[in-house]
Amino acid sequence: MWEAVAIENMSFKLATSHWSVSGSTTLISTTNTESTLETIEEIVKVMKELQDAGKIEHLGLSECSAETLERALKIARIEAVQIEYSPWETGPENTGLLEVMRKHSVAYSPLGRGMFAGAIKSPADLADRDYRKNDPRYQGDAFDLNLKLVDKFRDLAVGKSKATGLTVTPVAFALAWVLCQGTDFFVIPSTRSSERLRENFEAGRVLEKFTKQDDDAVRELIKEIAVAGRDTRQLV
Repeated sequence: MWEAVAIENMSFKLATSHWSVSGSTTLISTTNTESTLETIEEIVKVMKELQDAGKIEHLGLSECSAETLERALKIARIEAVQIEYSPWETGPENTGLLEVMRKHSVAYSPLGRGMFAGAIKSPADLADRDYRKNDPRYQGDAFDLNLKLVDKFRDLAVGKSKATGLTVTPVAFALAWVLCQGTDFFVIPSTRSSERLRENFEAGRVLEKFTKQDDDAVRELIKEIAVAGRDTRQLV
């Protein structure tokens, strides 16, 4: 049922009928690909065997439910849980997952899959093969509504700039918002440019000035203009 491939020095994939497991010799994580829970204990057991054999150092899960994480924790120590989390996607707050994963939470797409970077003004700005073209949040009326949210979010960043004297971009403001949710959060924004990388690092300075009032302002905004086209499927 399982097959470990090329584990020795590089990376590997461990394939089952319902889960895909990938990673490196430092951290491996498993991602649910179908709505079934029946193999999670077996999967984590195999991952733990690889860890005990010294093949890898740490174990992690990605896009799982609170129930699945609790079941996995009974088999092995889970060092990291990767989940989409940002002002653009606050779903994990309503599922009980955050309470379970309070240690080593890894927030991917903390910039709303690029929306807070400000480069996407129209679905036409996405390349033909861009996976986001299939994301309902980037289509039709949903995109137009979400763009209004991004514009309002930019206004919050501008206000923070004026209040602190810092150059607060929407990117830095969004990252600071995620980081202010707890010291156990790690953000993994992706970028291909040194300019964007420097902008990401500015979040640290913004975080030092981030207040409860800023957090409240973000939450009021996403309550006023809810993200349209969100994936409401329940994680398993």
